Amino acid sequence: SRTYLDAVARFYRRSVGGIATLTRTPIFVGDMATDPRTRILHDLARREGLRSMLLVPLLHRGELAGALSVYHDVAWSYTNDEIGPVP
Repeated sequence: SRTYLDAVARFYRRSVGGIATLTRTPIFVGDMATDPRTRILHDLARREGLRSMLLVPLLHRGELAGALSVYHDVAWSYTNDEIGPVP
């Protein structure tokens, strides 16, 4: 929803987006409503029905160019091979 997108933009650096910006590595969140890294979005994630999330930083020549986020409304997991670095 627009409300969720606005909150993510506003609190990006205080959630997993900020971690991904610093580490430049994929981050998996198994439960957005309880994971401490998404604390600022817990209530909103519950209301939106978001359960799991994978955030993959997109790099160009070593610089952060953006990020790809994949959300699930059920508990989800990925293998290390699925989350591993993209060439």
